[in-house]
Amino acid sequence: HAAGRCVGVAFLCMGNGASAEEQQGADGAPEVDDDGVTCLRDIVYISSGESAVFADSPWRPPNMKQALDVYKPAAGNPAAERAFRPGRGLPVVVHFHGGGWRRGDRSHPWFGSPSVCTSLARDGGYVVVAPSYRLRNWYHHREDCHSIMTWVHCNVASFGGDPTNVFLSGHSAGANIVSLLVCGGECWMKEELRKGMIKGVIAVSGIYNLFNPFRTSGWLGGVKNAAFHATYVTGSIAAFREPDKEGGGGAVAVLAVCLCNSPSYYIETLIAPGSAGREGGCSSEEGYD
Repeated sequence: HAAGRCVGVAFLCMGNGASAEEQQGADGAPEVDDDGVTCLRDIVYISSGESAVFADSPWRPPNMKQALDVYKPAAGNPAAERAFRPGRGLPVVVHFHGGGWRRGDRSHPWFGSPSVCTSLARDGGYVVVAPSYRLRNWYHHREDCHSIMTWVHCNVASFGGDPTNVFLSGHSAGANIVSLLVCGGECWMKEELRKGMIKGVIAVSGIYNLFNPFRTSGWLGGVKNAAFHATYVTGSIAAFREPDKEGGGGAVAVLAVCLCNSPSYYIETLIAPGSAGREGGCSSEEGYD
């Protein structure tokens, strides 16, 4: 199973970003105490192109999906005291919400992030990062996830987290994304952004084979797979259509898109036991030729 095969992968991440003090300016992200958890909301994780963006900056990205919330255990939290490592800080979880790659947000209770992140911070003693990401375009998913992990590497220590002890968590579409971050090769995340940073993956109810997601035998499986492709891959509002084309780009393009977004493909062909290694992945920087 792809989710199980992703657990325990270790990597290193590097990048640039704003410190916690800079993120929390006079007009910066508000702190909200909830069940013994402090939440700093609406921290922008991308750059304006000229300098790092802080929470109190007048500049805002065109899409406020490119922001995140940070949940921290309150002072004196017993779980945090047990988890804390002197000189390193608290373990970190980065949780990606679900929503079929087309819906969802880090702050919406229906998609689970607030309750999951609050529980992890309060009961587990983790520093939890809850990002949103742009929807309905898998190029954007990939770009935003790279920016998110760069931000975490450079900033989470200022929030009390250990950037060398990071776990990825995702539900549904989020599980697909976090699995791709660790096994999708260079086109999903640069190797230097993995080593020594990510210690494991928690993938819940995810899609691990985009080409044939439903393994149900017989006609029912065929109907389910056809409906999935019409909704998510080839349809007019699908999340995985080639973004510059009116249609799905033909059978070859559909196959390439499915393979480039299927963790099972990378596990079976790139990092399976006896394979040459994890190098490679998508056929071009754009994902396919």
